[in-house]
Amino acid sequence: FAGEYLVASKEYGEFVVAAGLGWGYIGARGDFANPLSVISDSADDRPKFGDNAGDQAGDINAKQFFRGRVSPFASVQYQPLHSPFIFKLEYEGNDYQSEPQDNNQEQDSPFNVGVVWQAAPFIDFQLALERGNTPMVGLTFHTNLAKTAIQPRRYDPAPVPLRPEGA
Repeated sequence: FAGEYLVASKEYGEFVVAAGLGWGYIGARGDFANPLSVISDSADDRPKFGDNAGDQAGDINAKQFFRGRVSPFASVQYQPLHSPFIFKLEYEGNDYQSEPQDNNQEQDSPFNVGVVWQAAPFIDFQLALERGNTPMVGLTFHTNLAKTAIQPRRYDPAPVPLRPEGA
């Protein structure tokens, strides 16, 4: 799932728009040649995992960074004022034909559409159509831990009282 990207986003009233370029997994469709190849020819080829002796799962391979073909991605998000609904449209750069462990996915479209219902300040429900052929349902619980009171640990032993120095 290694990949890098550059993205820009902007909020326009009730809309949030984002667009970028993806390399690696995010840009697996490889719509065009790497624009960084004007700096170095090595940017054209992305080494695959296992090309280097001793590659291990979880290794960071900086030789892959921003190398290989590139695909664009973009999204538009719309939330009407005072509405609990967010409508989303995405264009993605993955082709799903190079999935890890040959778990390739059928893709009828690079567009994804969805809606989020913010049912409460801490609960979201999602419905979407991904890859043009796969329905998705989601439930998200969220909170701000910075604003949440720390719960006491009932079963931890009491802290040892400190004695003043020299006592």
